[in-house]
Amino acid sequence: PSGRLHAFDLDPEAVKVGKKLMKEDPRFIIHHAPFSSMRKVLPMHGVSPGSVAGVLLDLGISSPQFDDTSRGFRPEADGPLDLRFDISKGMPASEFLKVV
Repeated sequence: PSGRLHAFDLDPEAVKVGKKLMKEDPRFIIHHAPFSSMRKVLPMHGVSPGSVAGVLLDLGISSPQFDDTSRGFRPEADGPLDLRFDISKGMPASEFLKVV
């Protein structure tokens, strides 16, 4: 098979899992980037315009984000109010609410 799968994710934890998958299958590449960066990122990996056969967008929150109470996605769990997909950027929701 000559197909390739490029995954885009903002969550550093998901990217870490993706890097492990990359080692298992060279057809898979994970990008720590938003879906909106596909047009810029894919050509850097040899994907020419018009050659993409399909796109699948898995949007939303993942189970690991809900399971980790430090991420702040579960209102019924004790933990900080964060709500960021990419915890390396921006400010937690708790800080944002203090300044608005």
